[in-house]
Amino acid sequence: MTEEQLHFLRSCLNNGKGGDHMSPTQIGKYKTMSDWCVEYLAMDQDQRRKEKKKYKVGFGAVVGNVAQKMTSKYIFEGPDKVAIKEQKIEDAFEEENKTYVSEPFDDEDKKIRLMLADIAMEQTKNAIRAYKEVFGHQPTQSERYVHTSPEGLFVDIIGRLDWESGLSTLELKSKPPSVRWFEPKRGDAGYRVYTQTIPKDPSKNIDQVAFYYAATKKEPHICYVNEKEYVIFDSSHDMLRPDYLEEVYQQMLNKAFKIQKLLILSNGDPKEFASLTDMPDLTSWMYQDASEEKKQLVKELWMNKQ
Repeated sequence: MTEEQLHFLRSCLNNGKGGDHMSPTQIGKYKTMSDWCVEYLAMDQDQRRKEKKKYKVGFGAVVGNVAQKMTSKYIFEGPDKVAIKEQKIEDAFEEENKTYVSEPFDDEDKKIRLMLADIAMEQTKNAIRAYKEVFGHQPTQSERYVHTSPEGLFVDIIGRLDWESGLSTLELKSKPPSVRWFEPKRGDAGYRVYTQTIPKDPSKNIDQVAFYYAATKKEPHICYVNEKEYVIFDSSHDMLRPDYLEEVYQQMLNKAFKIQKLLILSNGDPKEFASLTDMPDLTSWMYQDASEEKKQLVKELWMNKQ
């Protein structure tokens, strides 16, 4: 393709506002072509950010942000490398949790967020323990953007590292608790909080790890934490071997090139792109918390397939 054609494809992204990259999340196994069409072709960044999320989505950011402030020497703010100022964990946590509580899905969700402060703090402490096990006293930095530039693809693939040293990377995944309303036959009704089990393998998040390995070639680690324990997977695990990670990354690239092909066939038009894919199931968990505006957009894109 000519540079003019590549520029046209990039200009179609984000509801015609344009874009210059994809992320591992966009081309990972949990996003279908239809999801990509809705979220990254028909919607722009502002529309995506306005979509409210329930408590589980922002919980991990509290844990991860505080853990980074307590451990890394530097944190990147965009292209700028900023030295982290020493502070008490309680102060860093209060700041992050305040933001988390201020962005609820609804009133019920806010009550749940307020309940989870102690649990989030315990998960943060476990994340710090895991960090020390991986890096020891090595200096690290957080949130650096890394990218790959696949030959023939119209955009780069970009992601941000949770932690990296000179030789290793660490991706953190917190497991927020499940919270349910409980009405016993006797006694008081109320919310019950249940610890979420840590996965037995890193398969759910292997796309991200594969991308980070492709971008850095540093030894990969992924850590899962809940409020009771943490588990670290490293290159001794079959799924974190270089050959397996390269295979996963290639699968992601294949998906990115399929998206590019559909963009070409549809001339960058979201409705034409949608016509080449299956309509999303609006009753699935992926759309259960979606706004009415987003659901209406799906219906309009797949008008002829309802």
